[in-house]
Amino acid sequence: MMTERDEFYVGYLPEAPKDTSSFVKKVIAFIGAIICIVGFFLALYQKKFSESTFEYGINSTVGGYYFEKPVPHLAITLGANADGKEVLQNVILVGVGKSGATSGMARIQHNEGESLDGAKIQLKGFLIYDKGKAVLQVTEEDNKNVVFLRGATRASQTFENARTHAVTGEIVDPKCYFGVMKPGEGKGHRSCAIRCIAGGIPAVLHDTSNDEYFLLVNELREPLNDYLASIVGDQITVTGKEITWNDWKILEVNTKDLMTIIANRRLTKQLISFESGMTFCADSRSMQ
Repeated sequence: MMTERDEFYVGYLPEAPKDTSSFVKKVIAFIGAIICIVGFFLALYQKKFSESTFEYGINSTVGGYYFEKPVPHLAITLGANADGKEVLQNVILVGVGKSGATSGMARIQHNEGESLDGAKIQLKGFLIYDKGKAVLQVTEEDNKNVVFLRGATRASQTFENARTHAVTGEIVDPKCYFGVMKPGEGKGHRSCAIRCIAGGIPAVLHDTSNDEYFLLVNELREPLNDYLASIVGDQITVTGKEITWNDWKILEVNTKDLMTIIANRRLTKQLISFESGMTFCADSRSMQ
């Protein structure tokens, strides 16, 4: 027997009973409040959109001392310090697409008939910049006639050695990271970064705790690109000799130590794949 407090509602009726209607409204209000709260915190902790810039189509002229090592770059003069010494900023050179600037700059020097190393010159290209760092995309076509700046003698580089340092961060390619791609880091960008680094774009370790950037080189201060494919995009810890390189830093890493890190990471991934039933594919270059 139904009492006055019992309610029976059929969906095709024009109105729901009072208690049922009140309950549904409270549930909807509660769910709406939860959605608003979750949305607020998601927005609050959302990573800020990158302010990096790629001046595609804008041919800029940049003047500075050209050096081939440890990677092709221009050291541009920002002024002088209290001791009268030049303050320099490194502008890393890259090629078009996923390629470094080494081969292109070699052809430019061949056309000039002399080495440009240490010379103060002007190069044209598309600027890429963010976080106080700059990259210049150059082509042979835009630099058929290199301009030598008058009154400038050939210079040599200076490197300031520091302590042995353990750096934790992510390996990125500076071309994408500082402007061409947004985002230019993380798992979503990993496959692109691997191809950029394999193509000769310098490998940079981004110290995520201090927001510093280290060019990765071996004991001879040569790029380590050929070894890094399997650890690009991962959070890793690398120990090496920290070297001040104008506005950048270099991390000089022992190749054997790096190979041990790579082997340990590969073993960890294999164990995870065995436990999860996933297939793991290793990069052959990182196993050499």
